[in-house]
Amino acid sequence: MADHPGFASLYVGLAGVGWALAHLQDRQPGLGGENELTEIDQALLEHLDQSPWPDTYDLIDGLVGFGVYALERGRARRPWPAWSG
Repeated sequence: MADHPGFASLYVGLAGVGWALAHLQDRQPGLGGENELTEIDQALLEHLDQSPWPDTYDLIDGLVGFGVYALERGRARRPWPAWSG
């Protein structure tokens, strides 16, 4: 993913797919998808484990978009692993 940061972004990547799935879980009981979200969490955490951060900070492709995904996971009472220690 480091070679293709767009694949992680909120608008065209894993963060966006994960956001949509987490958002729908609250509205469609029994939807499932927690295993997939766990895999997305891990892939994003690996992508975010870069210091200093080499990419953008904006909503579409950057850190803010990852934050939006993390907030949606937390809103659904399924905290993103980075928040749980």
